[in-house]
Amino acid sequence: MTNIGIDLVKISRIQHAVERWGDRFLKRVFSSQEIDYCYQKKGRAIYASLAARFAAKEAFIKAVSEHVQEPVSWKDCEIGILEGGKPTLLVSECFRKQLFDANLQVSLSHDGDYAIALVFLNIQSHK
Repeated sequence: MTNIGIDLVKISRIQHAVERWGDRFLKRVFSSQEIDYCYQKKGRAIYASLAARFAAKEAFIKAVSEHVQEPVSWKDCEIGILEGGKPTLLVSECFRKQLFDANLQVSLSHDGDYAIALVFLNIQSHK
């Protein structure tokens, strides 16, 4: 079975949330590794990176929600970076067990005012 989740985020929306709520927002949505990675950037690139990760989390929720028993939250997945800069999805232990045979792929992009993410989920059927 294959599912796709996609999400588009206006970068200024994430920037506004960070400026208004600060660490309260950041720590509710992102892991410390994600925050550290994004804040290595400069200026608007910080918010573009945060927005892309936010979009990926929303896309992850859309892709997996019908396959898991628990409600899915933003902290249930983290966007890591592989060698060469390719993003990867790191899934919480609870959902890793429920999605044990799943192939999860993520793609992130941002340009202008928007960030977008696509999550591809392929679960092997058990016969």
